[in-house]
Amino acid sequence: MNQTEYLILEFAIKFSPTLTQVAQEENLFYSDVVNAAHHLFQNGDILASLYSREDPEKEEISNVVLTCDEIKANLNGELPADYYLTPQGGAKWEELAHPNWNQFVRMFFSDNSGEIIGNQRQMIETLLAIDCFMDHKHIPGSEVWEVFEPWEATYWKTLEKGYSVCYQQEYSYSYLDETYTPIDWLESYEQASRWYGKMTKWYTVPLFE
Repeated sequence: MNQTEYLILEFAIKFSPTLTQVAQEENLFYSDVVNAAHHLFQNGDILASLYSREDPEKEEISNVVLTCDEIKANLNGELPADYYLTPQGGAKWEELAHPNWNQFVRMFFSDNSGEIIGNQRQMIETLLAIDCFMDHKHIPGSEVWEVFEPWEATYWKTLEKGYSVCYQQEYSYSYLDETYTPIDWLESYEQASRWYGKMTKWYTVPLFE
């Protein structure tokens, strides 16, 4: 597997993107994307969903193996489609990236509420504990927990168990929490930032020559 093939797989681990998104955000040549995507389609690592040009929100056909000409048409905007990993493609990505699913979380926020879902309840509790250093805070006592057995972590990966917490939140317009002295707040903020940085690196990116 070459780097372009890996990037196409990596881009789709959480949602179904378009090949154009991969090419543009990763600064890839369209010709390289065509060759890599064609190889992944032929191997059964990815599949596509086609959409109507008149109504892009309406899915017409799923589980499609795109040909080279169709991939080119898609990249040129002539064939609306996104793509997604098959279980086989997800397994190949795991072989290269060695993900730690214990560190994987999904977070959803709206104006006054939030939700965190993950494999480890302790990690979610830590995220709640450090959200005082972010621009929004959960309101203590508003948490509602739920357990999923099994948990569909992504559309292609299912884990034995998952924990979800929904809560009400409020926005903080001051980064300095009044319960801390300035020095203590800075130290705690830096410690929380280091922990969060390590936690979000839940998989490794392989090196390609």
